[in-house]
Amino acid sequence: MRADRPNCIFVFCLLRLYFRRYVQVCLSDDVFRLQIEVREILESIRLLKEKLRAAEQSLARLQKTKLTLENDIAVKDSSLDIDGRECIGLRKNVAIDPTRGGANFSMPLTGF
Repeated sequence: MRADRPNCIFVFCLLRLYFRRYVQVCLSDDVFRLQIEVREILESIRLLKEKLRAAEQSLARLQKTKLTLENDIAVKDSSLDIDGRECIGLRKNVAIDPTRGGANFSMPLTGF
């Protein structure tokens, strides 16, 4: 069975229901069932298009969030790099007194 076969059947149903010229309108049970089925298919198509639109909007929001997070990570990485290059030397000069539980802030003040 070909992949486009269901679409062909649907188009055939639409043609049979609405575009049959020069044919007497027969309101049999088959025609009613066909009309109901066509309405159900059209409603399903509408709902699927709405879901697709919502999914596309969700994808756009997720991509925007991803870009924001990537930017934030780049800024943080840059900050850590600056911290590693320029602030580690200052931290090494701070004397730590283990009896007091931390730095005693007795850094030599030069240039004042």
